[in-house]
Amino acid sequence: MVHIGSFAMPSKIFLAPMAGCTDLAFRLIARETGAKFCFFEMVDCNSITYGPKLKVRSILRTIDDDTPIAAQLLGRDPDAMLRGAKAILDIAKVSFLDINAACPAKKVVKKRAGSYLVKDSAELCKIIKKLATALPVPVTVKLRTGYDEPDVPGMAALAKNCQKNGAQALFVHGRTRLQGYAGEIDYSSIKAIKESVDIPVFGSGNIFSPALAGKMLNETGCDGILAARGALGNPWIFKQTEDYLNNGIISSVTGLE
Repeated sequence: MVHIGSFAMPSKIFLAPMAGCTDLAFRLIARETGAKFCFFEMVDCNSITYGPKLKVRSILRTIDDDTPIAAQLLGRDPDAMLRGAKAILDIAKVSFLDINAACPAKKVVKKRAGSYLVKDSAELCKIIKKLATALPVPVTVKLRTGYDEPDVPGMAALAKNCQKNGAQALFVHGRTRLQGYAGEIDYSSIKAIKESVDIPVFGSGNIFSPALAGKMLNETGCDGILAARGALGNPWIFKQTEDYLNNGIISSVTGLE
């Protein structure tokens, strides 16, 4: 069983944070059809600290059946990120908190947040250390395989520094910032990152079917996977993937026969 800090992950596949998508209703449907672990929607550290309270609370709305769950925080200033993290913990009980260093959206990169932090590793490590030393829950980091181009040595070094500064797991989207969500998945880069650290590494990108989930695990050696767009319109992907990984059979669980 894979652990993030003291928390034991209940599955190898779980629902990724997607802004505007993974709200409570979506998560409950995913859980009913097999998801054993979910993320809230991504939260901006300044929005949760200074934004409309009702909007923030709606993003972090949950119920007893919506567990276990994690949160993902976006930003670049270490102090602002810590304030945002504490605000999340005041509202919701999470198993761990993830730092987003992967979002490729232009409006996010323009603020030097998200995937911009892949090339600003010093600032990213400051954020990790600040949160890891101050929070009562494990801190993880979502990365990409590079900024404009794949950078295996650079990303392996960054992964080691993330671990050194307190990250207890890494989530790696198998594309660069420039690729966004297009193009092939760079399994070799995820594998190199996995082999460079002692903490768990989870692969992300193109998890559209149980077979592709298996491909991610087999080609990277990663400890688990995140399903994002692959769960849109297909919440059964979690149960089907677990069945496929356990016995090699893709079960029919849609109830549409």
